[in-house]
Amino acid sequence: MPMQIVFFGSFQEYSVIVLEKLLITNHYNLVTVVTTPPAPAGRHLQLKPTAVQLFAEKHNIPVFTPENLGKPPPFSPDFVVVAGYAKLLPPTWLDLPKIMAVNLHPSLLPAYRGPNPAEWAILNGETETGVTLIKMSAQFDTGEILTQKSLSIDPHDTRLSLYNKLYHIGAGLLVETLPQIASGEIVPVSQISSLNSHLPYARRITRRDGFVEFEKFKNFLELGAYELEITRKLKAFAGWPGVWTINPTGKRIKLVSLEPLLIQVEGKKATSPSGM
Repeated sequence: MPMQIVFFGSFQEYSVIVLEKLLITNHYNLVTVVTTPPAPAGRHLQLKPTAVQLFAEKHNIPVFTPENLGKPPPFSPDFVVVAGYAKLLPPTWLDLPKIMAVNLHPSLLPAYRGPNPAEWAILNGETETGVTLIKMSAQFDTGEILTQKSLSIDPHDTRLSLYNKLYHIGAGLLVETLPQIASGEIVPVSQISSLNSHLPYARRITRRDGFVEFEKFKNFLELGAYELEITRKLKAFAGWPGVWTINPTGKRIKLVSLEPLLIQVEGKKATSPSGM
């Protein structure tokens, strides 16, 4: 009989990678999908469902979009699986499954706990990252480690390409590992926090993180000096928040790409930086 799964996810198309892998694997049955509510998007701020909601509806999987997680459903799945949900599950939900609540985290825990691990791995110049499956606990990313798989960071990786790779690896690791958890083959290993205080933490990225002082930004463009801080930021903040500055007249300038070298002044089209 297929294992019953309640899936949580809301991280753009990356959560969908995991959801789809569970759907097409014969020995899993997705009984419910939980994702965050539709949010305002675009110029007209129309409510837009998450990619997870759209995928679940397309495949006729029951989907719920609660503002807050209240009372869990009156049934016990075998597993609760979380992949990019970004909200803390209360104890009643953690206790819901017959076997375990499992979280997929895109880093080699205990390093890079937090909401933006790929971005910080790129910013810090890491050459390796990976995926960790943990038994969920009452705090973010602190549960016992079930298994891990490492991945080399390509010099050309952006946050977008790196998350894509990590969630594909994580999806495969998840479908391989859940049966081993169910059979008792895997023994969870504690993350010993007292020994990990020196490890990097992946705090939430803000728009301000993409800011570069104007003179540094200008020198970067004029001299063609691919300063490490800026090139790493451009890869780590691809899509959002990007790399940007404010010129002396108060206009925002965004660095669009390095090859070719393009900038975009607020209110104008992307162009080469000559005459900025």
